[in-house]
Amino acid sequence: MLVFAQRMKKERERKGWSKVYLGSVLGISGPAIGNYESGRRFPDGQMLVKIAEVFACSVDYLLGYSDTRQPEKPHISIAEPEIKQLLQQITQTINEAEKAGLINEKEKIRICEQAWKQIEFELYKLTSREGSIQQDND
Repeated sequence: MLVFAQRMKKERERKGWSKVYLGSVLGISGPAIGNYESGRRFPDGQMLVKIAEVFACSVDYLLGYSDTRQPEKPHISIAEPEIKQLLQQITQTINEAEKAGLINEKEKIRICEQAWKQIEFELYKLTSREGSIQQDND
């Protein structure tokens, strides 16, 4: 995957980072970064996603499937009623449980993780709805 090697090096250099520094950010060695950039090695799926996140670009861009660094994101406002209501409910529930001494830090984290899954689902519904509206108008 020569394209991956070239784009990874380009993104690292764009940030002005050394191989060692990027390795520390990713939790791997500088020589491992050198192996990726030379095409001698290729990261596994989890590391590939992590690299894309660090460089704020898409995996498709890194792999050469797209020349666009980031895919277009749907324009969704946090003011969307469904999301805003959900965030208010989560905050209220956590505050009430905390005041009553019913939850500890571990429980708060679990609740937040569940809430995030629900938020992702709501965002999916919103973007799906926007897509179907746009298709109907085309």
